[in-house]
Amino acid sequence: MFLLLHICYALVGCAAAGFGGDQSHNITLYSEADNTGEQITFTSFSHDLSLDGFNDKTHSMCGVGAWILYKNEDYQYDENSWTTLFTAGQYKCYTLGASRAQQASSLRYVGSGDLDDQVLTIYYDYAWSGGEMTVIRDQDDLGGYGNHGASFTITGNGSWTVYSGVYFTGESLCVKPTADPMSGKFFGAWDVRNLQLPADMISSIRKGCFSNRVVSYSG
Repeated sequence: MFLLLHICYALVGCAAAGFGGDQSHNITLYSEADNTGEQITFTSFSHDLSLDGFNDKTHSMCGVGAWILYKNEDYQYDENSWTTLFTAGQYKCYTLGASRAQQASSLRYVGSGDLDDQVLTIYYDYAWSGGEMTVIRDQDDLGGYGNHGASFTITGNGSWTVYSGVYFTGESLCVKPTADPMSGKFFGAWDVRNLQLPADMISSIRKGCFSNRVVSYSG
């Protein structure tokens, strides 16, 4: 089995060292709509925005890269939580709707942080929540992390095939990212509930498209 690049658990704010960089991903959060009010800029994970003095303050944001904002601390999922995907192949801004304004409690970037890096990230829970594992090459047996994925993301121009069994066996699904028409950067994000897959089915992963069942990201 190939070495897994890194595993980040829900209670740890962790930045992927060794690839990506500050210029490839950054986000500025604002306390008011339309990029006004108090502000704070991040280039790494924050598992608890209260430690940065910005809990329950975010109303709008500007930046580049792919980021996930969470209602809960520590990227946690529950029935009352929400997540917001912010993807920007080039610098852009976004204002949260009223139902999510000034509620975010944690955030992290997707993959390595660089949208050009071909990375698949598996998340323990639905809606890209909980612990995560990033993958950059074939994994024929996910070991202790196998059968724990409920959602996943892709960055970079490359497809991946996920399997329910180890050594690329069992049920399979090929997932393909799509390119942003403005920047040409590739991204994809899926929740197993929307793919008619059982949670915690992923036991091995192969780079490339090797399944008759193919799903492309639709945004």
